[in-house]
Amino acid sequence: MDSREQIEDKILCGQPFRPIEDPDLYYEMMEAAEKCHDLNQLRPLQTAEKQAVMADLLGELGERLMVFLPFHVQYGSKIKVGDGVTFNRGTTVLDMAPVTFGNEVMVGPWCSFFAGNHALDPVERQYMVCTGGAITIQDHVWLGGNCTVTAGVTIGHGAVIGAGSVVTRDIPPMVLAAGNPCRVIRDIGPEDKLVGESWVPEWPSWITD
Repeated sequence: MDSREQIEDKILCGQPFRPIEDPDLYYEMMEAAEKCHDLNQLRPLQTAEKQAVMADLLGELGERLMVFLPFHVQYGSKIKVGDGVTFNRGTTVLDMAPVTFGNEVMVGPWCSFFAGNHALDPVERQYMVCTGGAITIQDHVWLGGNCTVTAGVTIGHGAVIGAGSVVTRDIPPMVLAAGNPCRVIRDIGPEDKLVGESWVPEWPSWITD
């Protein structure tokens, strides 16, 4: 039987492990489910309360979070969230391995992030043999609605992932990608600006005050 430390080492190294060998992992998952339940009972305008629960639930949380409920995690403690991140409704993050969201990431509705896999062999799967792989969503990434990101994937900064995509491999920075499996369609460049070079980006005063 592996110790908790041995299980965590195997997760980080991509080696097979069995989470059921450490009962604390089960209880941590149930505790996270309780916190998600409390979070998902809050009303839309209870912003401070949502921020407080998210800060307690996640491993790291930056400033200016916007989260639309429901929101679900597996453990929460392995999730790092940067500044200015938006989670639209229905986000699910199964953080068997670390999951990192950079700054100014936009996650569309009903997106899922799965940082673990079950075994393909049916007997191994029955006895909970798993593998894990870290997910990294770099700065300024936008994922359209109903995207799925699987274990071990990195999405490069500024990339846009089309709605309904299943991302099973790394996506380079500053590209438009879509499909199942997700593939690069083209680069994103200056010609994709909607309002031109003369526009000065700034937030309305009601947001910054």
